[in-house]
Amino acid sequence: MSTNVAFAADSGAPTEPGITWIQNFLYNDTTWDWHDFTYQVILDAERIDPGQATVGFNFTGFHNRNGKIIQYQGFADGLIPTGSSEVLYKNIWKTMGSAGIALDHWYRLFLIPGMQHCTGTAVDAPYYIASASQPFALGPEVWSVPGFSDPKHDALLALIAWTEEGIAPDAIIGTKFINETVSAGVLRQRPICMYPKQARYNGFGDPNLAKNWHCQSLY
Repeated sequence: MSTNVAFAADSGAPTEPGITWIQNFLYNDTTWDWHDFTYQVILDAERIDPGQATVGFNFTGFHNRNGKIIQYQGFADGLIPTGSSEVLYKNIWKTMGSAGIALDHWYRLFLIPGMQHCTGTAVDAPYYIASASQPFALGPEVWSVPGFSDPKHDALLALIAWTEEGIAPDAIIGTKFINETVSAGVLRQRPICMYPKQARYNGFGDPNLAKNWHCQSLY
């Protein structure tokens, strides 16, 4: 059984992030009720323009401290448009590139085919990389990637290896456990490639094995 994101829209209500954004960012009023939504809310948003957390793209200070970023998002994210991650990446690339700082040395984006918001898949996609909230989705005692606790499969271990040993990840192998149950075994694995590369099947071998895929640039 796949883990699916439960959308409040199924009951007629908007998603919780949409409600809290209007309450906290737009009106600074936690009592605002979504039943009061009218077109005026849209006009107020355009007029006030509260912005969002990521409004600056100059990460020079972070880069100079030897900071490293592994950003990831699911292509099937139903809450945050996947394209927003690409927009962020490209804006940082433009800003930092003008200062002569290459992104690949400190910031890498991984877009995960078939993954929903942070975790879960409706199509048995190999999405699991032990990132935030993912282990708990498989069970309260799950940590890292069971059976594959190494930087090639675990995003956090990949970040540690990059920061402490200078080993940058070109790909992180995503895992899909059968019925989201670790004890049931692995259904399939596949490399999740660094943007703007994409996993391509070699054309032979078991497609459920990561070794039969390679990363190829989209451009």
